[in-house]
Parts: sequence; structure tokens; C-alpha cells
Amino acid sequence: MADQVKFVFVITDAERDLPEVLRRWLDLFDRRFVDPAGAEQAMREVRRQERDRQAAATQ
Repeated sequence: MADQVKFVFVITDAERDLPEVLRRWLDLFDRRFVDPAGAEQAMREVRRQERDRQAAATQ
């Protein structure tokens, strides 16, 4: 069953969480963990959605 599970860490600070830094950190857990390298546009969208959600919650 473990070979059917894929862990994906999502970053929210792409300027600070550089791919090489994130990879070293993930390897401390398990080399099979997947980093979101190359997903900058997707992360911008996640941040935008979170801002929208927080704004709606405060109205």
C-alpha cells in the first residue's frame, strides 16, 4: 500500500523556499516525497484563493 501513496508538500513562499533547499528538507523525511518545483503559477493561484477565502470570512 505504501507504494500507492504519494506525499506532496506545497510551499507558499516560493522566494524563500528554493528548490534545492526544499529538496534537502524533504529528503530528511523520505526521498520519495515530491516537491512542487516548477509550480510557481499554481502556488500564486493557491495564495490568491486563500486571500479570497480569508477576505470572505471577515465580511
